[in-house]
Amino acid sequence: MLSEGCPDYYGNTCGNDRGGIFNLTESTSWANVSLAELDLELNLGYNGNAVFARDVVELGYPNSGAPKLPNQIVGGMAAADFWLGQFGLDPAPSNFTNLNDPQPSFLWTLVNQSIIPSTTWGYTAGASYSKF
Repeated sequence: MLSEGCPDYYGNTCGNDRGGIFNLTESTSWANVSLAELDLELNLGYNGNAVFARDVVELGYPNSGAPKLPNQIVGGMAAADFWLGQFGLDPAPSNFTNLNDPQPSFLWTLVNQSIIPSTTWGYTAGASYSKF
């Protein structure tokens, strides 16, 4: 979340309530790509913008041995309407300028670096180990 996502009327705890505020100027690896409108929930009347950039994305805790990939496309939400972020799992590349400049997805980069075998993934809702 960027500071623009916490207007004054949300109070002093907004940044903490949202998991923290990301300060673009304090990042040594943030490289702006584009400002784009979020059309995640337009049918519900929610809207806002995000600043997209290339940055380092690390899964897990720092220095835990989990994948750490540079130059990944990330978006800093600058919208008061959205309280939850999202982590895209689409293997398709992103295009910000034209269709001739695709930016590889996180999944594709994991495959390309032989960290995972394919871009295929699955999701199990709930506790798969429990019995009904």
